Amino acid sequence: MRIKGLELIPVSRMSHLQWLEKRQEGIGGSDVSSIIGINPWFSAIELFYQKIGLNFSSGEHTESTFWGTVVEPVIRDVAQYYNLKTRQYLDNHNNATKLRKIKEFPYMIRNKKHPHLLANIDGLVNPIRNRAEQIFESKTINDKSFSKYETIPTYHIWQISLYMLVCEPMLKKLSAQIYYLINGNRFEGYSIRLSPKMKEIILDLTMDFWERVEKGKEIVSMCNDPLEREQMLIEIEPDPDNTKAYGDFMTEEHKKKDEYVTTPMGNDISTLCEMYQDVLKEGKEIQADKQAIINKVKKYMRDQSADVAESDDFRIVWRNKLYINKKKSA
Repeated sequence: MRIKGLELIPVSRMSHLQWLEKRQEGIGGSDVSSIIGINPWFSAIELFYQKIGLNFSSGEHTESTFWGTVVEPVIRDVAQYYNLKTRQYLDNHNNATKLRKIKEFPYMIRNKKHPHLLANIDGLVNPIRNRAEQIFESKTINDKSFSKYETIPTYHIWQISLYMLVCEPMLKKLSAQIYYLINGNRFEGYSIRLSPKMKEIILDLTMDFWERVEKGKEIVSMCNDPLEREQMLIEIEPDPDNTKAYGDFMTEEHKKKDEYVTTPMGNDISTLCEMYQDVLKEGKEIQADKQAIINKVKKYMRDQSADVAESDDFRIVWRNKLYINKKKSA
């Protein structure tokens, strides 16, 4: 099969490992939420080290993803009967009244105009030859996660937006249908469009990220000294975000150090410590700000191979736990 402007890579005969290796060649839909800093499970820095071949702790192969794959054909079938306006599907299904045709599309897709982006879509809505009306996406989710957003989770919107961007040459309109099986007993569907602003953001952020990855791959292949390579990668790795996943990654990296030093605290870190004390007074309302500060402090301590940092006013101690304390006045 050929579609102008797209490279189609057959996946039906790929093993899971082969599929993961192919995904290393670009940025996929599930990667976008990490890059923009909203993925609570997998941060941009983890994705960076994964893409350059130094970190393989992705959550791709879990029970959730396993069952999502298993029930995907069922969701794809039921979605053909779902009325997006009335939210009803049972009568249509019982009466064999299909409102649309949805077909599997067993290809990994690369847009030749944006070759750093990849799409692995679950299907196409009303496909005719090499064109389709919309993308189809299938999801399983629990009620607690779904209720948190009241509608489509934000990270799914970014994922599907990347798919629409990649698949633009084959779509009659830049839109997609996404269907959820919630708690295994509730079914909901939505239609979304790709906004010009989201397209712009995705292209800008993913291009910046992929340039870092390409530089990182070059460093890994050319630099044989582990310490020199580590320092060179630190200089180009993604900046700290406000996710717990970033902080957890820094904690694991810090544990790998053979020895630690006590370091004087720079002005930037002293300012962060002051901000941290202010955040503690505010409570849970600005939890994201607190996590962002913690992540920046952890990065500083990791980069310095330090377990203690001191200034005239503050003391940071990071051993089993991170402590950011204001010194008592004499």
